[in-house]
Amino acid sequence: MCSRVHWLLLTVVFLWLGAAPLISFGQSAESASIVGKVTDDKGNAIPGVAIDVTSPALQVPRVSTISDQEGNYKVLDLPAPGIYRVAFSLTGFETFVRDGLNLPVDDWSGDTDGRSDRGQSRC
Repeated sequence: MCSRVHWLLLTVVFLWLGAAPLISFGQSAESASIVGKVTDDKGNAIPGVAIDVTSPALQVPRVSTISDQEGNYKVLDLPAPGIYRVAFSLTGFETFVRDGLNLPVDDWSGDTDGRSDRGQSRC
């Protein structure tokens, strides 16, 4: 009887230890995202725009993406809270920069639309 209780107790302990990583996996990290659409001065979508996101909150120099065929882009899982700079660039268009974008934790409303006017690109 004693060995049966001992094995049952060991089984419960091993099951509990095995489930611990799964329990902690379900907890969300503190992050936010920036999503938006890049358009020209007439509201037409601009595909292929380079979007560079920088911030002291990042562990890398920058996070980059490219706008899709409809001008949409997403930069997901950014450390939050944080203050970000978003730069939009494409040859033949002026570079558009949005500084001081404040992202709180779990902010899916970090919509940042980029508008670029035709002209000479500048950095």
